[in-house]
Amino acid sequence: MTELGSRIREERLRRNMTLVVLSRRSGIAQPNLSRIENGKMDPRWSTVERILAALGISTTDFLADGASAGGLDPWARIRHKAERGEDVRDEAWALAANTSRRAMARS
Repeated sequence: MTELGSRIREERLRRNMTLVVLSRRSGIAQPNLSRIENGKMDPRWSTVERILAALGISTTDFLADGASAGGLDPWARIRHKAERGEDVRDEAWALAANTSRRAMARS
């Protein structure tokens, strides 16, 4: 499971929301949400934004929550920057696009 996927699952469960409900609210197919949460699918940034909107979480809050600069995880670095108040939207979008391209190349 990827950190992004596990964080989305954590937020969904924190809100006592099923995948079916999140699917309806976000407009993203339930099997795709499951793949994202289990790290089997790297979503585009626009998909992450739709999920966060359906969960009622701002992008900035999601990226800043639990920030840690340690390790090599690029999402953690982005969250750390967001916590410091830096604008991370473009960097996060680029990271999501790159992970999506890498996932497509693996399949």
